[in-house]
Amino acid sequence: MQQIFIGLVILAAISLIVIFVLRRTRAIRGSDRVRLEKEWEHVLSLSVPDAKIFEAEKVLDHAFAVLGARGSFADKLRELGPRLSDAQSVWNIHKLRNRIAHEPGVHATANDAKRALAIFRRSIDDLL
Repeated sequence: MQQIFIGLVILAAISLIVIFVLRRTRAIRGSDRVRLEKEWEHVLSLSVPDAKIFEAEKVLDHAFAVLGARGSFADKLRELGPRLSDAQSVWNIHKLRNRIAHEPGVHATANDAKRALAIFRRSIDDLL
């Protein structure tokens, strides 16, 4: 009886590991990938730095959602951050985005937007 219990525990552990690995390595494909690329083209067409940052974060947020992450952007970033080459920079840009959104008079410069877009794009590519 004890051997059966141990076997079931081992089987359950292996199953959880397989599920975890598959979830972490899932890539974005097909129509979701096409949609993300179209959304990114829209970001590039914008001229206002604040808008570029807001919209670029939305594209990354959408990529997180396609991969099954739920909750706020921060929740999704906590979950999928290990898949990104520079999650800390994404956090920093997210903080800048929040300052722009919530603090009067705070706006992004063209250089802020350029840096943010490079970071968001690299992160999206990490997930594709």
